[in-house]
Amino acid sequence: MAGCCFATSGAPLPADAGFRLGTRIGNTAVTGAADVHPRIDLRRHIQWSSVEPTRNAAYKWAEIDSLVAALKSNNINCLGVISQTPAWASSTSVGGNIYPNPADLPSLYAFVTAAVNRYKATIKEWEVYNECDFRGWTAAQYAQVAIGCSAAIRAADPTATVVTGVSIVPPVTRGGNNSGPWWDALMANAAFMAASDVFSWHLYCKGNPAPAPEIGDKKGAVDDIIPASINRTRAAGFKGEIWITESGWTTDPAGNIDPVTGKAKNLTTDDNQASFLVRMAVMYADLGIDRWYQFQLNGANTGDESGGMGLWNPPRINGGSKKPSWAAYQTACNFLIGATNVTRLGSAAGVYLYALAKADGRAAWCAWTVAGNASVSISGLPATVRRTLRDGAQSTVSTTAGVLTITAGPSPIWVEIV
Repeated sequence: MAGCCFATSGAPLPADAGFRLGTRIGNTAVTGAADVHPRIDLRRHIQWSSVEPTRNAAYKWAEIDSLVAALKSNNINCLGVISQTPAWASSTSVGGNIYPNPADLPSLYAFVTAAVNRYKATIKEWEVYNECDFRGWTAAQYAQVAIGCSAAIRAADPTATVVTGVSIVPPVTRGGNNSGPWWDALMANAAFMAASDVFSWHLYCKGNPAPAPEIGDKKGAVDDIIPASINRTRAAGFKGEIWITESGWTTDPAGNIDPVTGKAKNLTTDDNQASFLVRMAVMYADLGIDRWYQFQLNGANTGDESGGMGLWNPPRINGGSKKPSWAAYQTACNFLIGATNVTRLGSAAGVYLYALAKADGRAAWCAWTVAGNASVSISGLPATVRRTLRDGAQSTVSTTAGVLTITAGPSPIWVEIV
């Protein structure tokens, strides 16, 4: 048997319904995201600078109104990111910093109140700014803004979820960017902790070429720094969920050119991007991350690495065609959205096998290697199971005395009981 089977409808999952996967979208991508999976979570910036570009002017909601209408018609959940301080409200020259610390806090909180009141029937989750640890904010400055925004959000919608932190790296890294002291200061602030329902981190694997998640860059391997960061957070007393709201790999050779070498930075191949995204998703689910937003759905002609991180090519490449990562992420969503009990089996170096329970309760497995091939055996199976390749191609395969042996490689393979 060949083909591909995916869910085609359904309301957003409740907050406690297993692991969740999402993607970051721009202005017009809601329908495209629904095509990936009907229960995918979306992340979208609600830009203060676009809504209120001049002081005391009437709010300009048209762009966000269009987004919210598309969310409602597709029945998709969206995390709204409060971001982009307008120049008139900034404490510093905006320049190249699109997330400057706001000086006019009453105007910020008025904007937040207006946004939540306007969209609370559809947007129930709000993230407070983006990568402020990387944008020159002190922990005290961010805590003040997060506490105030949280109060405004909760006053307008007591059922809303407030997401804070949003750091460029997790609290524990082995080198490179270090947000540990910044996070320690935040978590020592009782008012900040009380204002936060969810903590958010970002994590990218950067290098030339960009490395696999199991290897990582100078910050460390994903399966090292994520458990360490979670332990540090729990030790500080935070009991809420932890989301990774950005991770990804770029494949655009024209993006993010290093002025010294003249070569693209943090670049990988289309094939690697597809495999790395799936492997990252499974690892996050196992390591204790509750939700992950891949960056991003659509490529863009932005001239930097983010433009090449899409599941679609930038428009200048093959007319903006789907990359292998589109089908790979769709397949991962089908297995992982709502999944529970994602657990790594064994610890052989460079060989990864995970068991999980899909949202419908059926048992499934995912296997791969970091490099080369290896035989991986799964036992306790019925006479036949379904095998799904990374990009979604499916077949029914027979087991031998309840055992299936597959040849795993860097491209993940899924197995499930049907």
